Amino acid sequence: MKNEGEAVIIGRIVKGGVAEKSGLLHEGDEILEINGVEIRGMTINDVCDLMVCINDSVLTSLVFFQLISLNK
Repeated sequence: MKNEGEAVIIGRIVKGGVAEKSGLLHEGDEILEINGVEIRGMTINDVCDLMVCINDSVLTSLVFFQLISLNK
């Protein structure tokens, strides 16, 4: 993950990981919300702390924004 202004962006996808296998998340996608917690404006450290807390329970929702190029 990385910050771009207020946005939290997926920086890379781990090969063989859940995100790659699902095909839903891609590099450059913006994470908007995790388990009902708005992410915009958080630092990467804040998001990582949130993910550590979720690791002890269950990830119930991940909302993200994906840019789609119409020039493909």
